[in-house]
Amino acid sequence: MSSITQAQSNVQLWQQPPPAGFNIPTIPPVVSTRTLTVKERTILFEIEKRPQLWAEKKSFAMQKKLWPAVACDVYKRTGIILNIQSLRRVFKSTKTNLRGHLAKAIFEFNLEGMEMEEFLWKNAEMYGSIRFYRTSTQKLEQEYRNKRLSNQGSTVDIDDKDEEDLDDSTNDCEIIGFVQADPTYYAVPYKKSRFKWKMEKFIF
Repeated sequence: MSSITQAQSNVQLWQQPPPAGFNIPTIPPVVSTRTLTVKERTILFEIEKRPQLWAEKKSFAMQKKLWPAVACDVYKRTGIILNIQSLRRVFKSTKTNLRGHLAKAIFEFNLEGMEMEEFLWKNAEMYGSIRFYRTSTQKLEQEYRNKRLSNQGSTVDIDDKDEEDLDDSTNDCEIIGFVQADPTYYAVPYKKSRFKWKMEKFIF
């Protein structure tokens, strides 16, 4: 095995280039005119650069420092000022969407490996921008697989909890002078979701 092939085998699928037919979303450059339109993928791009916001072991004190930095960098790229609540809501909703599709892929289709990766690229909203978060979902994915095996013929009730819901200590006022450019943007409140799958239709 060549050194290149061996190195690739040590990299998780979601950290490798996407499957054929899919592309990583492009991110607008930092421009002096600051007139670009904000996109969720820009927010996720800036979050990805700061693992302290999404790693399994994270410091809430560090998060309070980093969220304002995310807001500033999103502004530099797009010209749109977003408060911390908006940034967190985008992150939460995208993670919820990812976890829902992970559950569907495992409970309904028993997918893994490249089949799982292709399923997520096709179905999960903004997967190209949130795939970095799968580093933090590995334990959850294994829990889903264990539940699938142990609940044959019964309903699986999954509480899609988000650890970040436990902490609301990051205050928008920590971005001095920031106001939300569009008060209707991301106005829909975040709600926890619950997923259920009937296991009896699966063949083992």
